[in-house]
Amino acid sequence: MSSCTAQWIAPKGHSHKRNCHFHASREFELSEIPDDLELQIACESYYLLRVNGIELGRGPARSSLKLYYYDTYLLAPSVHPGVNRVEIEVLCMNVPTGRNVPPEAALWVRCGNLFASDGNWRCQVAEREWKEDAPFYNMQQGLCEWRDLRFADEMTTLPTVVLPATSPIHRRELRPSGIPLPVETRHLPLDIIFPAWTGQIDLTDPRIAVLGDLDEHLPVPEGTAMLLHSLAFGGCHSVSLPQPPENGGFTCIVHFGRLVSGRLEVELTASEGTVVDIAHEETIRPDGHLRSDHTATNPTYNLSDRYILRNGRQTIGNYLVDRGFRMVRLTFRNFTGPVTLHRIEGIDRRYPMSQKGRFFSSDYQLNRLWETAFETISACTTDVFTDCPWRERLFFTNDFVVECRSALQLTGDYTLLHHAFDLIFSEMDERGVFPCVIPSHNAMGVYHGFGKGFGWILSCNLTFPLSVLEYCLYSGDVASLREWYPRIAAMMDTFRSFKTERGVIDVRGDYQGVTTFFDWSFDLNGKQIPSAGSALMNSLYIIALQAMEQLRALAGRQDDPSLTPEIEEMRRATIREFYRQDEKTLLDALNPMVDLELLRQLGVPLTHDGDFRTSKITNALALLAGLDSADPSTGTVFMQALQDDHCIPPELFYGSFVQLAWKGRGQFQQALDYIRRYWGPMLDSGTPTLWENGVHSAGKAGFGGSASLCHGFSTSPVDFLQTTLLGIAPLQPGFRTFRFAPVPCGLRFAHGEVPTPHGAIRVAWKVTPEGRFSADLFVPEECQAEAPDGVLSPGNHHLEWVESPDNR
Repeated sequence: MSSCTAQWIAPKGHSHKRNCHFHASREFELSEIPDDLELQIACESYYLLRVNGIELGRGPARSSLKLYYYDTYLLAPSVHPGVNRVEIEVLCMNVPTGRNVPPEAALWVRCGNLFASDGNWRCQVAEREWKEDAPFYNMQQGLCEWRDLRFADEMTTLPTVVLPATSPIHRRELRPSGIPLPVETRHLPLDIIFPAWTGQIDLTDPRIAVLGDLDEHLPVPEGTAMLLHSLAFGGCHSVSLPQPPENGGFTCIVHFGRLVSGRLEVELTASEGTVVDIAHEETIRPDGHLRSDHTATNPTYNLSDRYILRNGRQTIGNYLVDRGFRMVRLTFRNFTGPVTLHRIEGIDRRYPMSQKGRFFSSDYQLNRLWETAFETISACTTDVFTDCPWRERLFFTNDFVVECRSALQLTGDYTLLHHAFDLIFSEMDERGVFPCVIPSHNAMGVYHGFGKGFGWILSCNLTFPLSVLEYCLYSGDVASLREWYPRIAAMMDTFRSFKTERGVIDVRGDYQGVTTFFDWSFDLNGKQIPSAGSALMNSLYIIALQAMEQLRALAGRQDDPSLTPEIEEMRRATIREFYRQDEKTLLDALNPMVDLELLRQLGVPLTHDGDFRTSKITNALALLAGLDSADPSTGTVFMQALQDDHCIPPELFYGSFVQLAWKGRGQFQQALDYIRRYWGPMLDSGTPTLWENGVHSAGKAGFGGSASLCHGFSTSPVDFLQTTLLGIAPLQPGFRTFRFAPVPCGLRFAHGEVPTPHGAIRVAWKVTPEGRFSADLFVPEECQAEAPDGVLSPGNHHLEWVESPDNR
């Protein structure tokens, strides 16, 4: 089937309007229905697709500053012979955020040889439905949804314009997304709690989160909570809210008991002009209230939406922009008549992730850690990894060093990982350097007064070769590595150019910010690492060189010079620059600093005095970089620092490198103790997902009460559970050869599965009371295992050792 030529279209005069929302539609006729009839769609920034009045999907896949992706839908189940109608709603806020950096509102559609977007489409706008001057929900997600549903049907037809070749929309390449569409799952509330009457407020005041948090809560009639609780069950309901006195309002908290990454739907009957404010959160304060005003952390953090209702039965909730929440606060105001609730649901919208990696052991806390890590990665993934569903929903490329490894080990979904790499490579500049967020949020930083260096966190560039190496070993995708290698090498050349006459890395030029971010533990303890003069940056550069040396061999670049001489020289230079022999200390940085204004802008409360010279991160990275090979006497110093409680520990994110350092030096029990120390209390809380903070502040307490309770970069223990306790790790791309060397660390048994391109590796082992170690291992076709007793070919194997491998 040949394809029509699609063009980018928009309603005339509206493509640059703030909070632009429009409908585009057309009819098409079918004499028969081809099974392979597909519709392809892309837009800036959000769409809702309906065919014959039936919702088909929403999107699109996240773009970058260089790429747009189009989604693909099969139309056969939704169309019929005769005349059919396709209608698409588009929302483009036309302000830069961490999720979208829109050049202008636009829509692109193609459906085989039937039709494509052009000037013949019908474009309509509801001028008064979407508030043009809506306040920010937050700067990462953009404006709050402030909709006046009384005017939703007040449509004005405008001429449809084809965006000219000069439009910046054409500067981005259009590609198929190449990934499956998100899957939606509906969840009923766990409970509906804390019903209360509230006082009257000024409905013209745009500070809906502030006003919601300040509401005085007054007692409601007895039995109200029991009536609301019925909405936590399936079926049809009609729960009438008690009419508040003195023109006040009614509020309650809907608790889902799980992380919902998607949207809320509330079906209700109300009178015209009733106002509903919806606030999203993950927990309740000790006083029983929910906090949505986080402007103390960041002046844009007003995590609430508003809906002004029309008369009759209707469904409200975040409509086009996904939110993340465990609970929501519903506040009904301006009662002009009765309000009756019929249904409340949370609609989870996630990437269709399958938990192909399995782990189960005699330690039930570790079992729960595995399951909670999967739920966390799943909740943080829509069309690509995002840092957290609730607060930001950004694709942070520095978080990727953990998310990539965890996703490989939990799911084996190489398509998802390849798509993430595609996005990162698309925003590499001419020197191979990429920003910390895709799409780059430099524009967002400038818009909100942060300055041009806001978008660079160069530590993520130096962890990138390690992620590429792990992707290649787990997926076997050497072909992509060969394509990517020159660009990664160009990035390393850029960092090489940052070397000083002393032979160490100091960031300079356009990438130089006030500080270099590694892990929140520095900032939370009143210390920041400058762009110039840090042991951390130099150790990460060496770790990147070590990964590049392996990538060079895997990519078949034998003619390229070996990186070993540079690695050895960098180790010597880093020790000379940062190690103090008399103090037996590896300095974090030569001149650590504190930028109080930057901390204030980032919403980081200064609660400690920063009285430390070295951190566990610095020493862990030193071990991983092999700095002790330049001076063997330092190895003991670095190891002791990892055990010294006076040596500042990282937060959960860079705790991943501490675990890798313990593991790399064969200190397996110490690694497991570290995991239990910092992840154990979190699991004991009953949390369904892993938190952003769990070391220097716990859970929501981080960042002045604005920390996330679901963060993908906190899933790093997955690696230890799979590679050490199960004992499976790839040695060659695609597990052609893998290591089988389980270390029980006091466990009585463990079993599980490890996904590979050739099928699952299955392993089960146990330690008998007599100390014998017995294991069963299945090796997939085209793979072989290097076990303590030799090389094992494909098939089932039973192994026994007299002694526990703990001491091997």
